[in-house]
Amino acid sequence: MNKSNKILLGILTIWPILYILFFMFFVFSSMVFTISESDPSIFMGGFAFVFLFHFITIVLAMGLTVFYAINIFRNDRVESDKKPLWLIIIFVGNVIGMIIYFYLFIWKDEENKPEITYSNN
Repeated sequence: MNKSNKILLGILTIWPILYILFFMFFVFSSMVFTISESDPSIFMGGFAFVFLFHFITIVLAMGLTVFYAINIFRNDRVESDKKPLWLIIIFVGNVIGMIIYFYLFIWKDEENKPEITYSNN
């Protein structure tokens, strides 16, 4: 996987965490601002926008779960006896597990590791 695809996958992987923060901000700010507003259409307009992002985030999280489950068994860097463990981590830990897996097995390349050479003297 090239660097730009890794960056895109990393952004998509952390998006659900960022969305949760955005959603909490939206809910709390809408509670504060709708108390002083008498027009509920302002809140409903924002709610429709957030609902769309909510749907996209749910579909993205399901797609990422499938992607990481497949990647675990295709990735040679994951030891074969640890593959079922990583699958459980992805399903149970979901976004947090995906972020950890992404960093350990996708972002860190074998190419970036220092090359060790041995000499026979």
